[in-house]
Amino acid sequence: MKNKAIKSLIIISCLNLLIAVLFMSWELKHQFLTGRLILLSIMAVELIGLIIYLLNLNKQIKQISQRANVIASGAERGPVIDSPSSSFYELNKALNQIQIHQRHQQITVTNITDELVGVLNHLPVGVMVIDQQQNVTLTNQAFAKMVEKEIDPAPHPFTDDVSNAALLNMINSALMSQQNGHKEITNFQRARTWDAQVVNLDGAVPAVVVILYDITMLVAAKQSQIDFLRNASHELKTPVATIRGFTETLQAGAKDDPETLTDFLQDIETASQQLTDLVNDILVISHVQMQEAGDIEPIELADLVQQELIRWQPIAESKKVSLTHQIAAQLVVTGNRQALKRIIGNLISNAIKYNRENGKVLITADSSADQWWLRVIDSGIGIEESAIPRVFERFFRADQSHSNQVVEGTGLGLAIVAELAATYHGHIDVTSQINQGTTIQLTFPIANQKN
Repeated sequence: MKNKAIKSLIIISCLNLLIAVLFMSWELKHQFLTGRLILLSIMAVELIGLIIYLLNLNKQIKQISQRANVIASGAERGPVIDSPSSSFYELNKALNQIQIHQRHQQITVTNITDELVGVLNHLPVGVMVIDQQQNVTLTNQAFAKMVEKEIDPAPHPFTDDVSNAALLNMINSALMSQQNGHKEITNFQRARTWDAQVVNLDGAVPAVVVILYDITMLVAAKQSQIDFLRNASHELKTPVATIRGFTETLQAGAKDDPETLTDFLQDIETASQQLTDLVNDILVISHVQMQEAGDIEPIELADLVQQELIRWQPIAESKKVSLTHQIAAQLVVTGNRQALKRIIGNLISNAIKYNRENGKVLITADSSADQWWLRVIDSGIGIEESAIPRVFERFFRADQSHSNQVVEGTGLGLAIVAELAATYHGHIDVTSQINQGTTIQLTFPIANQKN
């Protein structure tokens, strides 16, 4: 409709111009001045009107062009309200529809991005997306936590966030050579180990995705298993070698001497018992690691402690160590009976082994509204301050150079105590003085729940 009006206007203007030319020719022949002036006036008015119309048309075209550029840039702008009689009404209407559609698309993309970021932020792995301009376009909280840096959400160079040389090399290889990478990276500065994977995405929007998984605990657990097996093998060799050595000596003729036979058989029995204790302790640790916490129940602590003191009394008497407890008969605690029994037994055994002649072992306990605690106090040889943090390590034995006492054991007693205490959310405190004694306190929550 509007195109037809424009065409009609142009045709009329052309006809008027033709008539004017013909009329001017006639006027020039007859030399009518008045008619000539009238004709020139009409032509001038018509020319001015045409110029005004073309200027206005050009202005509207510029406005429409500017609006199209704004829409193309994604900037927000309100709709254009145009009169239906306007020459550009249909075009402006179409641009309004395009802008509405674009706004809906932007909202959809924003929602999808927010959902993606929300999902990424709940992942245990760190994720970073880098575009072809080497700018970071997306990261999650796990990645920021791993690199220990607040990451700007606005696009910025990835080198602002990544400082590890090995990881930088992997990212640069993916950006420059489109090479994917997968490597275990140790960050010595932060004492962390990452499983790092860098993937080059060949899609509509090329990008490089960096995925970091913190495997520090897995590496530590693997190393702990290796150390445990190495130490266990070393500890097993001693009693086995003793038994084998004495057996070979007896077979070589020592069995014919009754006194030597008796001594060797006693040594073989001692080594056999040491071997049995070591195997049992290894099995206990394996069982504790593989099993969940057992049932929690009310326990009369004084009765349980008294049972353990009676069980260890013969060994204490042989080493001239007295065993006593000061626990109220009405004290009832919550815990797993078998685990608590083993904890108390191992602590008593340790207190006897590291005690001195005519020494003492005292057990006390008390409770508050939300927790209860157990103390095992001995008057033994004590522990060096530097060794206290390690006494609960497997197979660790404190340096006994300050004492002539030779302490036998598997080196797993306190390690078992620590494993069991951790299973039931217990906390251990150790205080000790050389030649004065050691106090070990275990604190447990009252309302303990099964893991």
